[in-house]
Amino acid sequence: MNDFYSLPSIPYLYRAVILAAVQAVVGFVIVYVLLVTLNLGFSTVNQGFFARFQDQTQNTIQYTLSHPAVCQKAKNDQSEFEKKQCEGFNAKLLIGWVMILIPVFLVYFAVSFYTSRIKKIYYSGARSIEKNPSLGRAVVTSPALIHTDMFAKIYCLKAVSVEMADKTQEVVYFPYYAMTPSPGEKVNVFPLGKFSGEDRLTGQVYTPGVKVYKGN
Repeated sequence: MNDFYSLPSIPYLYRAVILAAVQAVVGFVIVYVLLVTLNLGFSTVNQGFFARFQDQTQNTIQYTLSHPAVCQKAKNDQSEFEKKQCEGFNAKLLIGWVMILIPVFLVYFAVSFYTSRIKKIYYSGARSIEKNPSLGRAVVTSPALIHTDMFAKIYCLKAVSVEMADKTQEVVYFPYYAMTPSPGEKVNVFPLGKFSGEDRLTGQVYTPGVKVYKGN
């Protein structure tokens, strides 16, 4: 059992809420373009975006439940003019639902992707420390924490600067709730996996007398 098994729920939820808010804003910007700039949909209100969006939503739901009488007729009983009317109505209805669902889907897919991503990173870290052989022992440099590492910020990790045995500088990612190693401390380094286009490393503070598992 290691600290990667403890998913940081509060920091994770905080980031997920921010991500959801950003995606909601993006979604409403797209809706604004469709509803106000291009003047699509069913809205008959001309005052304010949110008033128009509310009117658009209500009309879309209402028209979905009750089509105009002319569109309820069998196609064989419709005139060419009525058929064109119904085609235009169905196109507006589709656009109306697109406008309603765009913010919802953007938020859902963004949060789902973020959730699966952070769980994969934490699971990969836990399994790597348990199953993979150590890549070697490194010494924590000063300062230890890299506060500007965006990968660590986004995925609730601690980015720690270390110096490997061959004197190269590397970044080792520790789980959010792990104790931050102090400068000069030794850590066992393990592969974390390839994330965001880079091979990432993780680590565990070296404890004298504790044997590091070397894999199968």
